[in-house]
Amino acid sequence: MMTLPSLPFDYKDLEPFIDEETVHIHYDKHHQTYLAKLNAALEGTEAASLSLDTIIAQANSLPKAVKNNGGGVWNHSFYWACLGKGKNTPSSRMMGLLSASFGSLEGFQTAFMDAGLALFGSGWVWLEKNTDGTLAISTTTNQDNPMNDRASAHLVLTCDVWEHAYYLKYRNMRADYLKNFWEVVNWEAVEGFYDAPYTFGA
Repeated sequence: MMTLPSLPFDYKDLEPFIDEETVHIHYDKHHQTYLAKLNAALEGTEAASLSLDTIIAQANSLPKAVKNNGGGVWNHSFYWACLGKGKNTPSSRMMGLLSASFGSLEGFQTAFMDAGLALFGSGWVWLEKNTDGTLAISTTTNQDNPMNDRASAHLVLTCDVWEHAYYLKYRNMRADYLKNFWEVVNWEAVEGFYDAPYTFGA
């Protein structure tokens, strides 16, 4: 039976950009519900012996309940791992990597936010590392993950653009949420994910 990684920060640490109540509901309700449904869907199946990372990579060949809820667990866990307090400035190395692919930090942030605003309905915005070390932005709908179609996808950063991630504070203003997202990105963690991909529960 899988369990959730603990949050890497206190519930109030993302204030005022992501409010404490949103973090409570998002982690303790939404995220935990995905976990409970995933464990129920896995019970008694061969997939129960697989790691969640393997489930995500093989999700298109697994039952829909496993794919959807597995994505909900993995995606949220990675999202929390990308956030933190007081580390919202990229290192000079990370700044250089972003500038090489997007022209500047501001160019990257604009492209990332534009992708989030253009995504119809619920989903995720991703920053991926290409095989040549350059960076690219992608999006997925619902609880899909780039690794569902490309097991080798190397994910560096994500932003949850489901309404439950921001609606209590920002209402229908997804643009304001995306703008303030940069205030809580843990760039130290993101740079670590550039060097070595995130592993669930590690």
